[in-house]
Amino acid sequence: MENTLTEKVTRRSFNLIGPDKTQFVEKELGGPLDAELEEILDKKILREPIYRSSSSNIYKNIARSIKINMADKLDLALDGALSQWAHDCANNIVEEIKKDTGNKGFNYYSLHFMIYEVIKNAQKHGNELDSSKIVTVNYEYDGKKFAAEVIDQAAFPCKKNVNRLIEKGTESKNMPLKEFNDLLMSMDKKRIELGKPTGGVGLYTLGRGMDKAYHYHKKGVGNVTYMEKQRKT
Repeated sequence: MENTLTEKVTRRSFNLIGPDKTQFVEKELGGPLDAELEEILDKKILREPIYRSSSSNIYKNIARSIKINMADKLDLALDGALSQWAHDCANNIVEEIKKDTGNKGFNYYSLHFMIYEVIKNAQKHGNELDSSKIVTVNYEYDGKKFAAEVIDQAAFPCKKNVNRLIEKGTESKNMPLKEFNDLLMSMDKKRIELGKPTGGVGLYTLGRGMDKAYHYHKKGVGNVTYMEKQRKT
């Protein structure tokens, strides 16, 4: 399923280059990697960290109870670098959106979070943290609607059922915010306790926060996540 963006509107396009994983880890560890660490970095680069950056005591208490080995430290360092990179990219994009929309009509904090999550997922899961690949963000605003597509350079479709996760978020639109947040926290808590990687929170939020959102693979291009939101009147 593909969407044709509206004609004769404000359009912007961003090509984003992710952080270099080796350089960042060397900086975090204060020196060059030895052969053992290079092997860990190569083989475990895609392993999800079992911690999340959160002020919640749930994550802090669980993290304290787990002995962090070197592989986990590398995962945490890389996740931190990726998160900061995605945050900065999303912030720059939202600042442009504010200019185009007159800084009104949208919840810009919400837009930032959803763009951040999709960019991060694209670089991590689609581009596999390869800094030679780019994430492209195209967006447009026609005075009534904001629409964007985030495109990675993945050769194959995502293994997760991304659209189902987005749909679950859409089904929660009428759920009170506190109840929704509690749901997300319980999802992550359960997965952490089972020793499984956390995930899906961003896609749930995307489905809840956008008027329309979906994901598909475009052969020869990559994975595409489309989102749109009507301006508040």
